[in-house]
Amino acid sequence: DIIGDIHGCATQLRALLGELGHAPDAAGVYRHRERTVVFVGDLVDRGSEQLEVLELVKAMVDAGSAQIVIGNHEFNAVSWALRHPDTGKPYRGDFPTVTIRDMVNAHRTLAEHLGIERIHVVLGGSMGGQQALEWAIQEPDRIQHIVLMASNAWHSPWGIAFNETQRMAILADPTMGTDAPEAGRKGLEAARAVAMLSYRSYEAYTRSQTESDPDKIGDYRASSYQRYQGYKLWKRFDPFSYLTLSHAMDSHHVGRNRGTVPSVLAAVRARTVISGIDSDLLFPLREQEYMAAHIPNARYEVIPSAYGHDGFLVEFALIAPIVKGFMLEEPPFFTQKEPTRPPALTSIALPGTENF
Repeated sequence: DIIGDIHGCATQLRALLGELGHAPDAAGVYRHRERTVVFVGDLVDRGSEQLEVLELVKAMVDAGSAQIVIGNHEFNAVSWALRHPDTGKPYRGDFPTVTIRDMVNAHRTLAEHLGIERIHVVLGGSMGGQQALEWAIQEPDRIQHIVLMASNAWHSPWGIAFNETQRMAILADPTMGTDAPEAGRKGLEAARAVAMLSYRSYEAYTRSQTESDPDKIGDYRASSYQRYQGYKLWKRFDPFSYLTLSHAMDSHHVGRNRGTVPSVLAAVRARTVISGIDSDLLFPLREQEYMAAHIPNARYEVIPSAYGHDGFLVEFALIAPIVKGFMLEEPPFFTQKEPTRPPALTSIALPGTENF
C-alpha cells in the first residue's frame, strides 16, 4: 500500500490506515502484514496536527510496518531562500514558471531515485487531483489506481479568472518587491479573502457567519472572518510563492501538445474513481462528469456538502467509504457494470470552493 499526500492531518491518516487494515496495538502503533509507504507532503506550518502525523508515522517506521517519504513542493521557501545565479539575490518574482507537469516530473524523479517501480494508488483533490491525473497519463505502467476529488482535466477560464484576480490584488500592493519587513502583506491578505469566496459557498457562510443580533451595524462576523483568513495565510505564506502556485494551476491542461482531451483521457489505464462536490463553484460537477465520461470504466460519485470546493477537505466521513469501496473492489467490477452517473446538470447553483 502507498498512502498519498495527507496534508499533515493526523485524523485523516488514522482513518486511512484503518481503511487499509492497519490496527493500532496496545501501544497505539499501527501494524499491518505488509509495509506501507506513507507519502507526506505540504508540511508548511508545522502545526500540532502535522507534528502528530510525523510522530504517528515515525512509530510505524520504528515498528517496521511503514516506510515514509516526505516529498514537499516547498515553493513557500523558494522565492526568498534560493538565490538567482545571475544576481545572487533571492528569486522573488523572477522564479521560473512551474507547471503541473513539472511537479509530476519531480515526483517521478523521486520515485525513480527510491526505486519505486509501481504505485498502488495516487489520491488527490483540487490541484492534487490535477497532479494525480497527469501522473497516470505520463506513467500508465507505474500508476495502478487514481482517486480524483474536486478536480478537472484542464483549468477553466473561470478558475483562471479567480486566480488572476488574486494575483492582481497581490501586485496592487505597492510594497511588493521592496525590502519592507511586511512586503506584500496587504496584497496577499486581500488575495486570500477573494480565494475564500471561491472555496466556500453561500450556504457555508450563512451557517457560520450569520449575525445573532439583527440590529448590529458594522464589525460583522463575515468581515472579521475574511480579514482573519487573510492574516492567517500571511503568517505562513510568501506572496511570490502564491503567485507561482496560482500560475501552476492555470497551466493544467492534459491535452496540451498531446491531441484532444478525450483521446488523452481514453488512454488512462489506471483504475479510476472520481468524486465531485455538489456545491463546488470553482470545480463544478460538470468537470468531474467530463473526466468520468472519457476515462475508461471510471467510477463517479457526487458528495453532498454545503462547504463548496472545501468539501473535499471537510467531508471525509462521506469520501472515505467511496475510497474504501473502490479499493476493495476487484477489477472485473468495472468491466461488468456501468459507472454510476447522476443526471445532467441543469440549473443547480454551485457556490464555494478551495484553492491550491
